[in-house]
Amino acid sequence: MVQKRTCDYTGEEIEPGTGKMYVKTDGTVLWFKGAKAEKNYFLGRESRDLEWIGYEEDEETDADEEDESDSVADDTAEISEDEESDEETETEAEV
Repeated sequence: MVQKRTCDYTGEEIEPGTGKMYVKTDGTVLWFKGAKAEKNYFLGRESRDLEWIGYEEDEETDADEEDESDSVADDTAEISEDEESDEETETEAEV
C-alpha cells in the first residue's frame, strides 16, 4: 500500500513517486514536495509568510469575514421587506 505523505514545509500532499526525502544527522526525516519548498526551508523562511503556499489560517479568516458581510446584507434585505409589507397594509387600510 502506498503511503500518503505531506510536505513538511507547505503542508501539501505529496503524490507517490514524487518529492524528496531529506534525513538530518539526528535521524529526523523531512519530506518536501519540490525543490522550491526545500530551498525555502533551508533559507529559514517561514512558510506562513509566503503567498504561494496558501496558508490555511489566512483562508479561514477571509472566509469568516465574507460570511459576516453576507449575513449583514441579508439582515438589511429582510428589514426592507418588512418595512414594505407594513407600508402596503397601511395604504390598504386607508382606502
